[in-house]
Amino acid sequence: MIHGSWPRRSGPQRIARESPVVPQAADPMIHGSWPRWTGPQRIARETPIVPQAVADGVWEEVSVWLGEELPREWRVRLMERAEAVYASNTRFRRRLRGGGNSGRDWLWTFMRHWLAALLWHHWPDWHARLPASFSVGRPLPAGRRKPEQPMGEPGVHQTTVTHVSCRV
Repeated sequence: MIHGSWPRRSGPQRIARESPVVPQAADPMIHGSWPRWTGPQRIARETPIVPQAVADGVWEEVSVWLGEELPREWRVRLMERAEAVYASNTRFRRRLRGGGNSGRDWLWTFMRHWLAALLWHHWPDWHARLPASFSVGRPLPAGRRKPEQPMGEPGVHQTTVTHVSCRV
């Protein structure tokens, strides 16, 4: 289940949480609350993934796309969210521990989704400027020109004429 939680077990088979989660942050998410994470940093310790690098990359990807600087503290919130979900969700842990680059790619996908939710909540007009596919974790299309970037600068797709023939 992606959004929400599994039904709680009752009785002796109920599993206790491995790490502490501080109740409710001041930043509610779309699908419930977003707890602040105070537990250990397990992702970097148990996998080759560096959550800070992924959070920085997702944050920068959107900042460049929009031509706006997003709040820097959102990078920390993305890392906290990843650690909280990793500690409490077996399926998420299994995905991040996957072979090759699959764990890293899953974390990129989830962080894009979470960042889209933050944008939707705080700046709906900025969220509306993103492609709808970003909200489900897909990368932003390459080659988009920022509005203030003049044509001809690096990163802009241009057509170059290499041969011109002229008859007189």
